[in-house]
Amino acid sequence: MAARIILDVVNPSLTANGVVDSGATLTFYSNGTTTPQTVYSDSGLSTPISNPLACDAAGRFPTVWAPVGSIYSVKWSPTGEAPITFSDISATGSSDASWTPGDSSGAGLTLTSISAHYTRMGNMVFAYASFQYPVTANSNLAKIGGLPVAVPAALYSGQGVLSYCTASGVKFIFPNSGQSSASFWDASGAQVANSVLSGATVHILLIYPVA
Repeated sequence: MAARIILDVVNPSLTANGVVDSGATLTFYSNGTTTPQTVYSDSGLSTPISNPLACDAAGRFPTVWAPVGSIYSVKWSPTGEAPITFSDISATGSSDASWTPGDSSGAGLTLTSISAHYTRMGNMVFAYASFQYPVTANSNLAKIGGLPVAVPAALYSGQGVLSYCTASGVKFIFPNSGQSSASFWDASGAQVANSVLSGATVHILLIYPVA
């Protein structure tokens, strides 16, 4: 399971008088509740951290990791003072990397001239790519696989831009709900076959939330 840091700043916990508060604690809850939520000391999420979490003698807390997509409320309890709770602490994070689009239609086609990258910001994925289809008469419905993050199983989740395509019969591309792929469509709203994209050069942008 992927993980993100939700506490990384080691600034010490201080009292109202600016003195190190070595007795302060942090308690992690499911967001907006008082239900304790597990957090971890490592990116592999293999070692749970004590909850509440105590700071060291210098008032410092260790790095805290949580599963990507999780959201927490965190209660800070200074010594001798009323606790303060912070909500909507997110472990969504962001990333930026390459991905490799490939034929997912079952025809075993080989795409060429591939250039592809994606950016994840919070819970949104932006996947962009250009590639060329081989010359083919295959009648399978065209489908591009290899999306770096799965598409949620919801109708709202798939938005796509076909910014350039030399195949005149192709007008749209949309991510497939609940899959890691996208399909091509014509102006009438029908999914097109591989043969329609024969020899075509394609540039795309896919936008969707994290599942």
